[in-house]
Amino acid sequence: IQAAFFGWGRKRSAWNPQDGLEVLCHGKISLYAPRGSVQLVVDRMEPVGAGALQLAFEQLKQKLNAEGLFSSELKRPLPRFPKRVAVVTSAQAAALQDFITVLWRRAPHVEVVLLPALMQGEQAPGQIISALRKLKAHALGAESKGIDLVVITRGGGSLEDLWCFNDEALAREIRQSPVPVVSAVGHEVDFTICDFVADVRAPTPSAAAEMISLYWVQAIRDLGHAAEQSNRLIMQRLERLREGWEQWRARVIHPRDKLRERAQMLDEWMGRLHRAGSLKAAWVRQRQEGLMQQLLALSPMGVLERGYVIVRDMDGRAMARSKTLQSSLEYSSTPVEVELQFFDGSQRAVVANQDVP
Repeated sequence: IQAAFFGWGRKRSAWNPQDGLEVLCHGKISLYAPRGSVQLVVDRMEPVGAGALQLAFEQLKQKLNAEGLFSSELKRPLPRFPKRVAVVTSAQAAALQDFITVLWRRAPHVEVVLLPALMQGEQAPGQIISALRKLKAHALGAESKGIDLVVITRGGGSLEDLWCFNDEALAREIRQSPVPVVSAVGHEVDFTICDFVADVRAPTPSAAAEMISLYWVQAIRDLGHAAEQSNRLIMQRLERLREGWEQWRARVIHPRDKLRERAQMLDEWMGRLHRAGSLKAAWVRQRQEGLMQQLLALSPMGVLERGYVIVRDMDGRAMARSKTLQSSLEYSSTPVEVELQFFDGSQRAVVANQDVP
């Protein structure tokens, strides 16, 4: 019998029928009065074998690819060091917990902003689109400023469970996002239109967190190595300075020791000076005594005293000789002429037995 597939039925279908396909149809039998013929009014149609959803997926994929939405030239690189990340997912999703756990373990300083939306069902594409549009329009106010990228994520599931991510309007909204978009939908074997149109596809939510924090981890690791190297160089430098300090410390005399050494030298020089002064004073005294003796020897009084001593001595000797001569004359009967020599050099001749003037 003939079949009729009207527009309202096609809108409910997830794929577009094509000539030559074998299909399985569901509908109601009706009578078309103008021709008097019986026909099947189709309300649901599925391809035989591959399935409607898979065929619809391939058709939308080919359409968007032909438009260039999957072009690698449109792919934007992820920021190397993101500080704020927006996550579009369900607030109760296990994928959110996995994403946050991995991200904060690797880069705990990265801030996560949640944009809640349904991740399954007919209303899911609209809510995801609404969350992306809020981000684009800065409907979140100050919280949306400075967001570096968006992650759309949920756990794995069947093709029907993930079908909301094969929505054409959602694919176009992702392509118009002002910041790079990471698609982390399902497991590694699951592919959706969202994966192809996004800037980066992550096989799992945890893998998305690892991608985002990759450069942060490398930077932290490099910073740790640099810190270790800096500490090592600083310790080596300090060790060299300590060795140099020890060497200088061995060579440099402490001021207290220097003062003690100077005091000892001062004591020694004072002793030497004292001994030298004593010797000099003794020499001066000796010299003075010699000079005094010389001075006394040359003074008139000294000359007189010495002359007086000499005269007295000579007078004594003259008296003694006179007595001796007188004694001799007493026994002589003939006059004797005696020659006397006095101190002043004069000589006189006297006759014995006569007074001598």
